[in-house]
Amino acid sequence: MPKRPVIQHLTSPQAAQQWCDAIREKNQTIGFVATMGALHPGHISLINRAHEENDVVIVSIFVNPLQFNRVEDLEKYPRDEASDIEQLVTVDVNAVFTGSPEAFLGESRDKNTEELADPGIYAQGLEGAHRPGHFAGVREVVSKLFHFVGPCRSYFGEKDYQQLQIIKKMAENTPGIRVIPCPTLRERSGLARSSRNARLSDQGRQQASIIFKAMQSANALWRQGVRSPQLLQHAMLEIMGTSDIELEYAELRDPINWTRRQPEYDLQQARVFVAGNIEGVRLIDNMALKS
Repeated sequence: MPKRPVIQHLTSPQAAQQWCDAIREKNQTIGFVATMGALHPGHISLINRAHEENDVVIVSIFVNPLQFNRVEDLEKYPRDEASDIEQLVTVDVNAVFTGSPEAFLGESRDKNTEELADPGIYAQGLEGAHRPGHFAGVREVVSKLFHFVGPCRSYFGEKDYQQLQIIKKMAENTPGIRVIPCPTLRERSGLARSSRNARLSDQGRQQASIIFKAMQSANALWRQGVRSPQLLQHAMLEIMGTSDIELEYAELRDPINWTRRQPEYDLQQARVFVAGNIEGVRLIDNMALKS
């Protein structure tokens, strides 16, 4: 049986920078997957895609304090670095880098999110309204990660749609960085894969799958030619109202012409977004409506 390659565990982003520079000197391409640990099959799907399209794959594990607007959420975030690295070995990741907040963020670590760069139009509304400062914190850490890794293909899931769009916009001004969007990976019930799912009971997971059913109901109407955001939203709200989920929002957006609030005009393209809480766990999901 062939022996698996040894994964390089780099204990600082600065060490990762040196490693990536050495890889490029060999004219090899780099695939990069940024994570906060608590790895699940969704992360693995990004890594597999990176393997398909690059010579080597590097993964970061860093729980970014800047993107948590509530201290209790930061404290509750699952951390098991040893288990994460074991998983990365099984999918032949070439290198993983970890490190302290000081090493990753530098002077940004002590800044308020109001002092960080404006994350742009896609930070408005939905998650931006419910998690003030979140996207500024995400943008800040990803800009640092791109600096350390350098020219690469970087893979992000569509489940965090607003985050993905913000990072894509930022990458347009970052030479050598190409952001690759990847489809949301789902459990058999339709529930989007997430590190937070581990905190749900079996019953909670089953209840949470209604988010996917609600989005499908909007898509069914879309296929019938319904283009009114209000009618499409009503279909989702009807289904969400039958669950134990404490709903925060179920709304539509034009993904090309992003607005803070749900549009009032008929849409030519649309994406549905849902967020809610169950068993003390906050879940988000989204889906493009397709005919």
